[in-house]
Amino acid sequence: MNTKARYTNEKIASAMGRLLLGRPDKEVCWEMSISRSTLRAWRRKFAGLDTQGVHRLRQLEVQNRQLQQSLARCTRLIAQLAVDKAVLHRQLRPKS
Repeated sequence: MNTKARYTNEKIASAMGRLLLGRPDKEVCWEMSISRSTLRAWRRKFAGLDTQGVHRLRQLEVQNRQLQQSLARCTRLIAQLAVDKAVLHRQLRPKS
């Protein structure tokens, strides 16, 4: 799933830089047209990261999501194979 982010890594890093320079939250929110809750979420997630750090974090999040989906598919496949194995064992068991 490839979705386009509304805010670029540069804009997020720019907002974090403005906050580090002492600009008030309200002013940064107004300049970027974002809510204070968005700014707080960014601060928790991206504090201390530069543009490349933000980009790398987003790449890792995408990769993590893909790995979790692959793991879920493998888990379902293993469960189905276990069921198939049990069915085959029952069918091959000699009837008494």
